[in-house]
Amino acid sequence: MTPAIDAVDAWEVLDSRGDPTVRVAVTAGDARGLFTVPVGASTGRHEAVEVRDGGDRYDGRGVRTAVRAVRDDLEPVVTGRDVTAQRAVDAALVERDGTAYRLVEPEPDVDALFPTTPLDGAVDGSEG
Repeated sequence: MTPAIDAVDAWEVLDSRGDPTVRVAVTAGDARGLFTVPVGASTGRHEAVEVRDGGDRYDGRGVRTAVRAVRDDLEPVVTGRDVTAQRAVDAALVERDGTAYRLVEPEPDVDALFPTTPLDGAVDGSEG
């Protein structure tokens, strides 16, 4: 039987360039996956919208707001779902978000909501 997602947690880390980004841990049964999203440099019209804190921390580029969103808004959406049902997880995240900002058409599961979306890697404990 495929494990269900038991828990999702997130925290702020620095990427290889020293920029704040979000790291997410997904637990499903005995497996745990860690997923980190590097800060992108692209600015195309299909790029995901970054959530930054503003203020003085990291010149306004902190991601504590995004971390809270993963913990408070996204974790309840995916908890209890089959960890291998990627399209269903992505669809639930897209429905919860309610905007088109993070979609790359025509596949709504492509980069839907980084990094909560690569949950199927948690089955074997690999990093996404």
